[in-house]
Amino acid sequence: MFFSMKLVTEVHDDGIYVRFLPFHVMGYKAYLFADIAEAHARAFRPIIEYGGWGIKYGNGGMSYSVSGKEGFKIVLKDKKRF
Repeated sequence: MFFSMKLVTEVHDDGIYVRFLPFHVMGYKAYLFADIAEAHARAFRPIIEYGGWGIKYGNGGMSYSVSGKEGFKIVLKDKKRF
């Protein structure tokens, strides 16, 4: 199952859409720009900060990752972070 994972991230006019296959089988999770308070690119340490790759939860919020050490952090107006 690990090799079948695929992270699809799309930026549209109204927000950021994320689909992590095979877990998001019903479609994309939408994060609308109207709900985003802050967003920026950052380096991160997946194993130390989140316990590895995949859909993970850590002190920095939720993480969607499949490889690498760079990504972007989004903070929503309700203070949720991913």
